[in-house]
Amino acid sequence: MRKAIAEGEDQYEALLELRSTPRQGGLPSPAQLMFGRTTRTLIPQRALKGQILKKKGTRSYEVQGENGGTYIRNRVHLRRKETEKILADPGDEDEYALADAVIDPPLENFTPDPQPNNIPASVASPPSSDRPKRDRQPPKFFDIWSKTPKLAKYLEVAGVSVVGKLSSDPLTNPHLALIWRSHKDSTRQVYRCVANGMDSDGQRVSVSSTVQVGAMDASCCHKMDKLQTELTGLSDKMEKLQEKMSSLEQNINLKFRLLGTSIDTGRFDVSSVYQGRVYLVSKKVRIFNITTANILCRKSGGYLVELDDAQEYQFVFNLVSTIRGANSFWTGGNDIKKEGTWVYYNSKKPVPKLSWTRGQPDNFGGREDCMEFRLNFGGLNDWLCYRKGKFICEIPI
Repeated sequence: MRKAIAEGEDQYEALLELRSTPRQGGLPSPAQLMFGRTTRTLIPQRALKGQILKKKGTRSYEVQGENGGTYIRNRVHLRRKETEKILADPGDEDEYALADAVIDPPLENFTPDPQPNNIPASVASPPSSDRPKRDRQPPKFFDIWSKTPKLAKYLEVAGVSVVGKLSSDPLTNPHLALIWRSHKDSTRQVYRCVANGMDSDGQRVSVSSTVQVGAMDASCCHKMDKLQTELTGLSDKMEKLQEKMSSLEQNINLKFRLLGTSIDTGRFDVSSVYQGRVYLVSKKVRIFNITTANILCRKSGGYLVELDDAQEYQFVFNLVSTIRGANSFWTGGNDIKKEGTWVYYNSKKPVPKLSWTRGQPDNFGGREDCMEFRLNFGGLNDWLCYRKGKFICEIPI
């Protein structure tokens, strides 16, 4: 408690995590030792599958585990099986349709893992809410011009040709240009071109250009040149507006993603979107623990960062160089199990050939088993796994 208060953390949250954390050597957590079963927690727990035998009370059931033992469990401790639904009590339409159950293993049958670092075969997830989620749709691009053929036909009858095409991709140079083939009395009108969009705050923005076309006179060429210049300027404005809309769409998608996750923006700095992913950098500098860091990343919907290529390496390095606040930024790369064989902690995939700083990794002192970004070295370095620094999470969106 004193350590949590000194570091500015929520002491009650720290106490809850402590009571639900399994002890070293594969021993049960303090909560399991006290209550004879595990409590609700985001930390992965051992679980057994079972079959509901009969209903015991209003909310309790008799369940047979795969080891042959029988248990009495409330329905809050049972997990639904979505593929096959059977009523526990026929005729009771208000009862849960349950077929399988997840049972906390009894302490008397508990056997410590021979290798505490092994991942359990079945991991119980925290109970999920059945409340329907509201669908959020990002802003879309609407091409009103292509969907209004009557306007194009009217202009064609009036002797006006329209060239160009609208698109949501700024690389295609979206634009529309109006060309008056002749100057008759019917063309002596005022024409106005309008482009609508949204700014970075989601407010409506309109860009327009108005021109009056008259009969042919001595200044015709000058007016046509002026019109062409205005249309070109409008096209440039539309292109810039389209780029802003594209950037805004990415940011809105990121905000929608963050609304549906448990990312704590008070604990992490969040990057921009990069190839369908965002990166979180812890704000506080503390002693690194690769297991704890990966659990915190998974609580936010991701894992310790895994650099797949040189482009991702450069993006993440630029990110931490901008955030700063520390000299060491930890990744998921390590060679803890076998010296010289670098793998990622979460996926166990081998670390690809990356740009380590000169002379690294060197395993100085025989204990440097974790991969970090070292700012004063200008790149990747192997370092002791229990030194102070910040850690980086990778979150798919």
